[in-house]
Amino acid sequence: MHRWFIGRLARLVGSIPVARPLDRLCCGTGLVHVDGGVLRGRNTRFTEELADGAVVVVGARGEQVVEVSRVESDEVAVLRAQGTQGTGWAAFRYGAKVDQSGVYAEVFRRLESGGSIGIFPEGGSHDRADLLPLKAGVAVMALGALARNAGMELKIVPCGMNYFNAHRFRSRAVLEFGMPLEIPQELVDRYRAGERHEAVRAVLDMIYNALLAVTVRTADYETLMFIQAGRRLYRSGNRQLPLQQIVELNRRFIQGYNHYKEDPRVVKLRKAILAYNRELYLLGIRDHEVQSAKYSGPKVVRLLVYRSIKFLVLAILSLPGVVLFSPIFAATRIISKKKAKEALDASTVKIEGRDVLATWKLLVALALAPTLLLFYSIVIACIVVYYQMVPYSKKWICAMIVINMVLISVLSFAALRFGESGLDIYKSLRPLFLSLNPTSANTIYKLRQTREALAIELTELINTLGPELFPDFDPGKVIAMPEYMIQNSRTCQSHSRTASFDKSDDLSSSRTLSCASTLDLSRNTSLQSLPSLQLFTSYSFGSNSKIDSFYEDNQKINKNNKLSKSESFEEVSKKIRKAMKQRIQKRNVKKLHVYPEFNFDVSDESDYLKSSSSMSQSEMEIESETEYEYRESKKEL
Repeated sequence: MHRWFIGRLARLVGSIPVARPLDRLCCGTGLVHVDGGVLRGRNTRFTEELADGAVVVVGARGEQVVEVSRVESDEVAVLRAQGTQGTGWAAFRYGAKVDQSGVYAEVFRRLESGGSIGIFPEGGSHDRADLLPLKAGVAVMALGALARNAGMELKIVPCGMNYFNAHRFRSRAVLEFGMPLEIPQELVDRYRAGERHEAVRAVLDMIYNALLAVTVRTADYETLMFIQAGRRLYRSGNRQLPLQQIVELNRRFIQGYNHYKEDPRVVKLRKAILAYNRELYLLGIRDHEVQSAKYSGPKVVRLLVYRSIKFLVLAILSLPGVVLFSPIFAATRIISKKKAKEALDASTVKIEGRDVLATWKLLVALALAPTLLLFYSIVIACIVVYYQMVPYSKKWICAMIVINMVLISVLSFAALRFGESGLDIYKSLRPLFLSLNPTSANTIYKLRQTREALAIELTELINTLGPELFPDFDPGKVIAMPEYMIQNSRTCQSHSRTASFDKSDDLSSSRTLSCASTLDLSRNTSLQSLPSLQLFTSYSFGSNSKIDSFYEDNQKINKNNKLSKSESFEEVSKKIRKAMKQRIQKRNVKKLHVYPEFNFDVSDESDYLKSSSSMSQSEMEIESETEYEYRESKKEL
């Protein structure tokens, strides 16, 4: 808020300034060492520099952040919580405790007047794959407002922001809202009675559990890469999924992985998928590009020539905009990298500082784009007036400036769209070159075979483990899984593997999230929308029409055999899958064909080509042949 541009912008949108001790750190005297719940110093002056509630950052890179409870001497200070045992003496920085009473007073005033407050309960931005521990501020604000006004109708709405390459320009994001939470009156009464720590902790647990339903979180970055790769390999009905369903599918893959991560089959599959990812990285191609590099030689040549010509045309069309706004590209890149490095050095939670990259790219562009646009407009207007193309008058000069600003804006937008399409085409040229290169064509072919084998293995594993974890998992139709599993929450460490949805429950009447309601569906995944979420399929290599006919025939078999619905379905499904496996194994001379699918790569959203393709004649013949064999296998049964 002290910065001229950012501070003015924040005040215009009604932001409430919040001071943090970590924002105003000072270098301490001497060296310190964390010994459990005690901070010990050497040649330090704790009585002069530290006070009760002060924050101490130990180490040059901020390896530990501790809070002082009380200072006993110049070289001994008692910590509020147990610290990690340090490896040696290190330099430290300290920040004084900040009085936040003014912030809370302004928040209470806004809430009492009917306003709303947006807050990041983690206390700061980061680029980790998991949530940071929530700060108590959001709970204190809610409980304090309710304690001051008994009749206030306060609701807490959890919001999840799931980014797709947030550090890149015009990247995608999905914003999800969970069920509004109401704080029980019992917690408000306990807060009034002085039991503030217990009440705040209970509210934080409620908020934490609610955030789990709208965020994608993993233990580490490698697990996140594994989950994303598995989602791309999973057979989701051979159709493109919208971003909302991609995020939901990622979340449910994480739920299943967290439950079965010790299973030998899952461990083996994880190693295989990560090895496949490493091969893609070494070749410099993406997962969806492996599928697009499967054409014959003549078709690859034609496609390569066509895309090269199209790329050249789009490059020429976007060249004026690139030249005009190249100063912005250079400035955003240089400044954002510099700021990210500074933030990474000063932070204890950031991994690569990509969140700072995105922030400073946006800030620099917001400042430079209008300035550069106005500069170009004035220069063009001066040139036009100087060569007497228009009368020399104030009216004409102002008109020319406005016209130039409009024309340059349209030109820059057109160049931006042409450039995005051209960049997608440019990235698709490398797999085509690799397909023509004799030294790498065999590698691509083997990689494609590996991908198909992994996709089949993953789909079969999901269809095997799905019913064990979720009793309402039906491989014959599309259903939704719970928002998150109970053992992922902070307060519910165990859950029943026989838990299921009760469709008679009134989901809209649930106001708070607790251990008993962790399997409720969020508002963005209501019961009415479940049939449209094509997230699970039991058939690894077929179209939707064949799947429908497959289950219709199963129902007929059930009636003829006079078995129960659930028993006959499972028995017939196993027999048909077994027969199909035997028939495929006999066809050693033929290659297993899988229909092309366009997977959205969340690890690089700019690589996704926004295009649709029709099935070729040869693929139609393969589809007919596969369908015929499928029906023949059922007749044999």
